Amino acid sequence: MSNNQLIRAVITEDATRDEFLERAFSAAMVVISENPLIKQMIELEKKKELSIKELDRDVKFGTLYILDRIDEMEGNFETGFQYIQNELIDLKEKIIPTKTIVMKEISKGDAKKEIQDLINKNKDEKLFPSDISDKLNISYDLTIEIIQELIKEKKVEIIK
Repeated sequence: MSNNQLIRAVITEDATRDEFLERAFSAAMVVISENPLIKQMIELEKKKELSIKELDRDVKFGTLYILDRIDEMEGNFETGFQYIQNELIDLKEKIIPTKTIVMKEISKGDAKKEIQDLINKNKDEKLFPSDISDKLNISYDLTIEIIQELIKEKKVEIIK
C-alpha cells in the first residue's frame, strides 16, 4: 500500500475523532519514516545523541583521569620534597662536619694580646673574626668586641 493509499484509508474509514487522530498520526509517522531525507535527519539526531553521550562519558573519564594524575603528582611532590630534604641534610652533614669547640676562659686583656699577635703574624692574609675566634678558641662576641677596639685604636685596619 502506498503512502497516499494509507492516508486515504485513514481518512475514509468511519471512526471517532480520537481514533481518526491516532490513525492519522500513525500513518503520518509511517510516511515520514520512509522519507529518505527524514531518515537521514533521524539518523543524524541519533548520532548527535550518541555523540553527546560519548562526549559526556569522555569528559567524565578525562576528568577522573586528570584528578588521578593530580593525586599522583601531589604524592610525588610530597615524596620528592622529603627526598630533597633528606638529601640536603645528608649533604650538610658531609660538608659541615660537627665539631665541638671548647672556648677557653680568658681575660679581655689576654684575649686582646693573643688577637694582636695572631694578626701581626698573619699580616699578608685576610683574617675574618670567625677565623680568629676559631684559631684562638675565644668566643666570637669577645673577638668582635676586641677587633672593634683595635680598629678604634688604629692598631688594625679593615681591608675590603
